[in-house]
Amino acid sequence: MNAITPLALLESAPVSLRSSDGLGWDGFAATLLGIRAGAYRVPAMAQHRVNVHVGPPVRMNCVCDGRRYSRIQAHGDADVIPAGVPGMWTDDADCRILRIAISDVFVRSIGEQVGAPAAQIAPHLQWRDARVHYLAAALGAELEAEDTSDALYAESLCTALVVRLLNSSREVAAAAADSARTLAPRMAARVIDYIEAHLHARLTLAELAAQAGLSVPHFNVLFRATLGVP
Repeated sequence: MNAITPLALLESAPVSLRSSDGLGWDGFAATLLGIRAGAYRVPAMAQHRVNVHVGPPVRMNCVCDGRRYSRIQAHGDADVIPAGVPGMWTDDADCRILRIAISDVFVRSIGEQVGAPAAQIAPHLQWRDARVHYLAAALGAELEAEDTSDALYAESLCTALVVRLLNSSREVAAAAADSARTLAPRMAARVIDYIEAHLHARLTLAELAAQAGLSVPHFNVLFRATLGVP
């Protein structure tokens, strides 16, 4: 579940420091991994993953979901990688991550319980969310505890985590839908600049729509939604 394939230039793979194996968790698992500085290819996996950075900050570069990111990864920052999405990470120093792997069956079960059977987990990198941090830390504490709680406790934590992930995915989808119903910022600026440059001319909708590269009806709707005026 937690296998990571290192690049050939590395001598060793990430080391599992602690694991939920043997704790009776069903449908999800947690592993504290020690990561050596360098680059790692992470293949697409059958499970959804939440990787939470633990410890001092490190500079990280990654390519995931067709996008390239470069940032400082601080304690508590989370990367959410849906099932089936590969990636490549490069760390400039040794670090640790708490990896929480969740089966799609578990996610779909929670989705049905909260009335969102079609909801999916969306990729989310360097996510600084207090609730995700708290829930992940509580699951991580179970790995270190000498007298671990009943597996039902861990299941409740993971259930709350999945609910947060699904809610966040819906929020992202809603924001994208709202953005799709308005003019893109550059497009709006181009149209406004054209209007200001031709204030004394008799402008037509066709001319303005041409600046945006849209049909007149489509442009008319988006212009009103963006600027609040026809």
